[in-house]
Amino acid sequence: MTAQRDYHRIVPVALALVAAAAAVVMLTFRTDGRVPDYGVGTVPLAVPWVAVALVVVVALVGLSPGATSGVAPPLVAFLFIATGWSASALLFDALRIVRLVPLPLDGEGFGLRLLLLAGALSAAQPVIDARHALQGRCPACGRWRPGPLARIPWWPAVVGVVFALPYPLLRVTWLLGGTVGTTGGRVDVDPVLQLVMACAGILLLALATVLMLDRGPAWLRALLGLGGVVVGSLLAMTFAPAAFGSVSSLFSNGLSWSPGSDLMGWVFALFYTAWTLSGTGVALAGFRYWIHRRAQCTVCWPPSPAERLVEAAPMR
Repeated sequence: MTAQRDYHRIVPVALALVAAAAAVVMLTFRTDGRVPDYGVGTVPLAVPWVAVALVVVVALVGLSPGATSGVAPPLVAFLFIATGWSASALLFDALRIVRLVPLPLDGEGFGLRLLLLAGALSAAQPVIDARHALQGRCPACGRWRPGPLARIPWWPAVVGVVFALPYPLLRVTWLLGGTVGTTGGRVDVDPVLQLVMACAGILLLALATVLMLDRGPAWLRALLGLGGVVVGSLLAMTFAPAAFGSVSSLFSNGLSWSPGSDLMGWVFALFYTAWTLSGTGVALAGFRYWIHRRAQCTVCWPPSPAERLVEAAPMR
């Protein structure tokens, strides 16, 4: 049993270290001698190096007795922050691959982002497993007892719904000929593309609403729960830097500022900020949904007796 447990710790650590080494090579050398293209120009060169260093540190912590210490969770949190920032252009990479963004794909930058993401997930796995083992298993259902993340509150799902509304509302308004948020005329976008973008916003709103209602069979937990984590995290990571930049420009130039397009500057600030906040809310709500929609156990669930009344309520 000990050998098997060590095997499950050593393999992800080895994968993390290999991914980190490959990322160092890609950060140091490029075939054209340029700095890797991060896609949106908002990732300082130091951030991927910090992510690589944290991959190595967390991987080594996961292999040591320190995986169950109090320092491990903050290290994992910093690792995912640095990795998320470094890989924030993955959504743009996907849009470039399917030709929805008319820009060439930077293969080396895309590969670097995938390596950092794979390294972070592999490095964090032994730490997460060690934290689960520390919590122990429920004697009734045999699953790991609920940890602190099982107590994620309900209100982030509400944030996800509220901030998912502005984008489809404005897209539908422009599709119908409205000029809200424009510089005076109609938005010069193909109606079919306008409809597709509005539908994408409606899908995000629908996902956030389902996660807010927190209902559904256990078999949906992976599709909607983990799907919400992935979609929400990508939105938040991708648009957080743009939200900061657009809001700063809005404060500097005023509400009448326009970045030289059909739209006013406040529209960009609204969209980027809304996507960042909605993505954060959807990611947290997705994680909560994934935890809460598992088959219930009367011994270990809800996480505390005080939450049993809340768990039994029709709406939380």
